[in-house]
Amino acid sequence: DTINMDFLAGILAAMLYQRMSDRAGIPQWIMMLASVIYFVAAVGWLYKPFGELGNNHTSIMTLPCLLIFLSGLKLSKVKKINYSGWLLFTGEISYSLYLLHMAVIFSVIELLKTLYGNNYFNVFSHRFNLIWISLGITFLLSRVYYSLIEVRLSRWLKIKIFHFLNL
Repeated sequence: DTINMDFLAGILAAMLYQRMSDRAGIPQWIMMLASVIYFVAAVGWLYKPFGELGNNHTSIMTLPCLLIFLSGLKLSKVKKINYSGWLLFTGEISYSLYLLHMAVIFSVIELLKTLYGNNYFNVFSHRFNLIWISLGITFLLSRVYYSLIEVRLSRWLKIKIFHFLNL
């Protein structure tokens, strides 16, 4: 099962991160660069503008995503990185992004097919527009979902659990 593969890859990344040193030699820098190149090549192969390759997203992308993630972890240990506000914001709403992105994508697809016909996505630029429209809507809804549900529910649960445990 590909979801279990992703889960195991995450566990492996956590174990490797704990054992990483805070220095990087030439082999580590080459590995980080190679993982970025491999990731870009895998994304380019999977999302060719002239057709779909089926639903093999997770099975193809697990290794490149793991490598790019491990490279980022290593880089963060080697070099102090100042993260932009936009990246930190995306990290805050990441769970909401995860929960909502597919619902938004499928809703936008159905809306555009209803408005413009079933052949609307036969043109590559329309697929490209789908990415940007879905991304914008997903970020907006994720921000609202994070603020109204995640934060408030977390506070409420914390209060209830602490009260239940008499802490």
